[in-house]
Amino acid sequence: MTENIYWSPAKKGFYPAKLRPVYERNGSWPDDARPIPDHVFRAFSGAPPKPGQRRGCGVDLMPMWEDDGTGLSEKEGRVNTAQKRLLQARETVLNQFVLMGTSVPSEWADYLRILTAISSGRDTVTDLPGAPALSVD
Repeated sequence: MTENIYWSPAKKGFYPAKLRPVYERNGSWPDDARPIPDHVFRAFSGAPPKPGQRRGCGVDLMPMWEDDGTGLSEKEGRVNTAQKRLLQARETVLNQFVLMGTSVPSEWADYLRILTAISSGRDTVTDLPGAPALSVD
């Protein structure tokens, strides 16, 4: 296990270790943040969950996929998932690039563009893409 990524069971979110000082300055570093293995981070931050699922927290305080209780159709689930992924992607772009003073890579700009089109219902053909890889140096 490396300590590049932390998981907050309460917030059900991931936090890059290299951004910890920024979160702490803003008073937003979770008290329950714990380091997690890289393979767990990849499993829960890459491809979007299946329609009707969301990232949750298991009894072991580790990430898990859980039923989101929406009972949506596949199309509604796809739009809903794209909307959630878009929010996550915007947060990632802000934390990984904007706050760090680096330019947004083109693959992340494309990812945001595709998710925006899907989440608005304008794109009914493109498959939901997985998030581009992040360098967690």
